[in-house]
Amino acid sequence: AFRTILVLVFSQAQRYEGASTVYGPHTLDAYILLYSGLAEDLAGGKPSSKGTPPANILGDVIPYLRPVVFDKGGDGKSIGDVHQDVEKSYKLPAVVVVSFWAGNPRNNLMTNSTFLTVEMESGGRWTVVRTDSSWDTRFQWKHTSELSAESLSTIEWHADAGVSPGSYRICHFGYEKPLFESPKPYSGTSSTFEIVA
Repeated sequence: AFRTILVLVFSQAQRYEGASTVYGPHTLDAYILLYSGLAEDLAGGKPSSKGTPPANILGDVIPYLRPVVFDKGGDGKSIGDVHQDVEKSYKLPAVVVVSFWAGNPRNNLMTNSTFLTVEMESGGRWTVVRTDSSWDTRFQWKHTSELSAESLSTIEWHADAGVSPGSYRICHFGYEKPLFESPKPYSGTSSTFEIVA
């Protein structure tokens, strides 16, 4: 099945780092050309040519990323433990920041899942109100040093004036890679914090 996630006009191609497609910055022009032909064939009632599929170049790709050998927490901590916790309360608008000892995100890209949730407490239950797909959250991962298996995931929530006051927490999810083992899931949770208007 043919699927496109993102097509940019040529002038945008240099401003968005994730804008790589099979056909590069000319993808939109190629689509316009091909879809014009398909529309003519459809209107004329004639079958369209299937064309030539793109070459499979996976065997020619040189990987530049080193494999993940193992992950470990720092300062005697476990993966998923909080490194730097949230403050006790925030007055809106606010930026809530928490960091966790983390596994490498390449262990599992969390497709159809999330690296983070912002959860609000209501009636003794926690409800997810934000994920890593929300515009006002940020997820950053980095090694503590080039030669270390230790790494941190930092989560930011840019809570604006429209956020409901209440009790919140931030949760982090991922996969850690133990030495000589397959990656396994982990999670971590910040302390509860208050959002006040």
